[in-house]
Amino acid sequence: MISLRTTVVALTLLGAVSLLASSGVAYAGSDTPTMDAEKRAARERATKKSAVVRAARSTTTQSLIQQRVLEAAKKAKAMDRKRAQEAAKQIDRMPANKEEAAKKVAEKNREQGVKEAADKARDRQRVIAAARRVASQQKKQVQETISVALTVIQASKDGTADPKLATLQNEISRSFKGYKGFTLIETHAFQIKHADSAVKRLKNGKAVVFSNMGKEGSKLRVRLDIDGANVMMNVREGELWFHARREKGAKALILAVRARSQAK
Repeated sequence: MISLRTTVVALTLLGAVSLLASSGVAYAGSDTPTMDAEKRAARERATKKSAVVRAARSTTTQSLIQQRVLEAAKKAKAMDRKRAQEAAKQIDRMPANKEEAAKKVAEKNREQGVKEAADKARDRQRVIAAARRVASQQKKQVQETISVALTVIQASKDGTADPKLATLQNEISRSFKGYKGFTLIETHAFQIKHADSAVKRLKNGKAVVFSNMGKEGSKLRVRLDIDGANVMMNVREGELWFHARREKGAKALILAVRARSQAK
């Protein structure tokens, strides 16, 4: 049986527990709810603090943006003001610049006009001088007629020189060293006016045409046509020149020509 003392002790302990429970004091081993509440409170305080920090940062960023916008607006206004001032200065200078530019252009045009007039005057003088020279030359050429002396010679590899060619023997022998025999066939003497021609029919039936082409400097210009071929000779006064054509039988036909101008 349970003793009375034991029963009294048990009742006493039960009453103490009930008293503690009614007074809100936790008993040993039951502190978990209190700790959880404290953690939640700490987390809430930390969350509120973070929100406050973010709000402060956002406010600071907005302030910086507004400040930069204001600074940019001020710079833009200053630039516009500066440009307006420069434009006004340019406008103020424009009449003077226009007048000065107009003066320069007028002076340049005047100088250019004087230069062009001088150039034109020199060109006219040159044209007149050239026209005078041409007219004088043409007049002189019109007044000039050439006298032509033609000697027709038959050349061969053998034979002797014709005594009738004594005055031409040295020139012929020097110019035609491959030939030994030279025979006089015929001679012609005639005159040709400026820009005119003369036709001579040779004994062998060939036609020779001589043309007076005027002068080039101090030289006479004489054109010779024979058998479809032509040659232009520029020769001095009284100079002897030859034109030769090969023939059958190791022979050659030589035309010895001497021309002189003859004024009317």
